Amino acid sequence: MSRRGGFARLLRGAKWVLPAAVVLAWLLTGLSQMVQWSVMSATPPRPHMQPTITGGQTPRVARDETHFMFGQGGVYLRRMMVLTESFDATRADANSRKLAWATINSQFPGSAPLQWQVLGGGLTFAVRMWVLAIVVTAIWAAAAWWASRIVPPGHCLRCRYDLQSTTRDTEGRVLCPECGTLQATWRGDLATSGN
Repeated sequence: MSRRGGFARLLRGAKWVLPAAVVLAWLLTGLSQMVQWSVMSATPPRPHMQPTITGGQTPRVARDETHFMFGQGGVYLRRMMVLTESFDATRADANSRKLAWATINSQFPGSAPLQWQVLGGGLTFAVRMWVLAIVVTAIWAAAAWWASRIVPPGHCLRCRYDLQSTTRDTEGRVLCPECGTLQATWRGDLATSGN
């Protein structure tokens, strides 16, 4: 009884949270079609020797970048090592963001719901926003269905008729006047109702 009652309290507490999450998820799905937003973090540059076609070595500078991107209908996470001649340029971070978006467009041109790719120590992970919105909607629908199955205390287990004012027989059983079901156990607290 306490486990089911605890879940019922949880569902009552989430009564407005889950529908709000559903609306927010679908609004973000629409917004992701209109904007491109990204956050980037990078490690300090370090020297790196890149092999050339002729067998020599070209001095480069490397840094590891992590991009979290929202837009183009999805959410993307991209970790990669970037090689360049210098990160001292004023536009280096802006160029890295443009490169990350261009890479996302070339690696994941379709609209598959979930994609990932691991190449050369880099990781790219993509989730379409409509997938997240459908998952949140399914959780809300399942919680609403489960909440509709919970019978309140003091009600008939079959038809949910309020039995608190119904008289009991000598054995403490209650006959539901609505559907005729004999309730073997009383699910309400008669002491609080004054009977």
